[in-house]
Amino acid sequence: MSPVSDLHPQSTTGSFHGGAWTADAGDSPAIDAGDPNDAFVSETDPNGGRINIGAWGNTVQASRTMGTAAPAPVGAAASAAQSTDGTGNVAVSIEVNHSTGGDTQARIEWSDAENGTYQVATLAGPVTADADDSGGPPGLDNGAAYQLGAGDDTRIVTADGSNTVSFTWASASDVPTADGTYWLRLTVTDGDTDQTTPAMQQVAVDNIAPAGLADLTVADLSGTSLTFSWTAARETNFDGYDLWYGPNQGDVEGRTGSAAAWTEEEDEALATAAKSTTTVTEVERGTQYFAKLWAIDITGHELGSSLASSFTAGRDTVFHYVATTGINNGTEGDRSDPWSTIQRAINAIPGNLVTQETYYVVEVLDSGRYEGKVAINRTANQSYSITVRPAAGQTPTIVPPNNKDAVLIKTAYATLTGFRIEGPRKWASPSMVKMG
Repeated sequence: MSPVSDLHPQSTTGSFHGGAWTADAGDSPAIDAGDPNDAFVSETDPNGGRINIGAWGNTVQASRTMGTAAPAPVGAAASAAQSTDGTGNVAVSIEVNHSTGGDTQARIEWSDAENGTYQVATLAGPVTADADDSGGPPGLDNGAAYQLGAGDDTRIVTADGSNTVSFTWASASDVPTADGTYWLRLTVTDGDTDQTTPAMQQVAVDNIAPAGLADLTVADLSGTSLTFSWTAARETNFDGYDLWYGPNQGDVEGRTGSAAAWTEEEDEALATAAKSTTTVTEVERGTQYFAKLWAIDITGHELGSSLASSFTAGRDTVFHYVATTGINNGTEGDRSDPWSTIQRAINAIPGNLVTQETYYVVEVLDSGRYEGKVAINRTANQSYSITVRPAAGQTPTIVPPNNKDAVLIKTAYATLTGFRIEGPRKWASPSMVKMG
């Protein structure tokens, strides 16, 4: 365009020069002075409702009506709340409107103080809106001056009135150590005019995990309960402790499968960060447990303790381990030094468990084949008895000699469970024996 063709009537509200709107020092009498019967709708607001005199009348470059500011879009902060999944994402909604029904864009900035220095926020999708442009929902481009409404056909539309737009502020990207109150600032533009006063939204942000949790130990145990203690966590926005326990280490660490949770639902005091002990009552005597504790804050950040392992409900419980790779004389309570047969492990148990005041568990560590009859003949009662079982995930086989009885139990309150038994004659036992 030549300099002559770029001449426009002056306007203190704005005339178009060099590809941009510029406020002039004075106003031309040609503005709004054309034939009142001529069309004027192509002139941008404010256009005075009347065509300008001159070649630019009823065009998008017509100088604007003097003395009247161009209408500005309006943006309002609707809501902002951090998620509870530990990502630091803040769900944000804004309301955008424009009296002209025109298309708009929006810029979101953040600061740690309402009147502080604001920086452009890192936003994430999905972006949704009550009404979409012809190309779909409002576009998102963190490299653009106005991140929301980027794209020629993915603006924030207002033709049908106020439009609600929802998106995510990735606060962990902008403020990875945030722990306090932050402010979001919204500025909406129609490409020519920004909203008169940016909208502000206050939001609590916590991107720091709890600290200090340590030293999970078994402080006390009985046949029906386990008491744990630990060094308490430090956390401003504490939500609670979750203790997971069970016989399988992987399930405990993965918080799944056979593991069980002990939380504030079972012990209300676990909702307090200063808490440093709890007693789990839902345990099975003679079972070896693993346990791990997590401290969790209200935004889902968490810190796990070290694993407490290989402890048994019941101080009066003794384990005899068995493996096909074992020896004739194993060592009590030592998985690395097992007996070679189930019978040898049973024979190493004292004859009177009641006077011994001991509960014995014979645990087979593999799925091997064990030749020979299994005979249990000990003095026992309901409190002090014998359990013979495989370790978790194992299915060993008892192979009786010459098709005779595989299992012979002459002890009340004995349990044998989890084995395959070959041969036609499985067992012979008195009526007081619990078989599994």
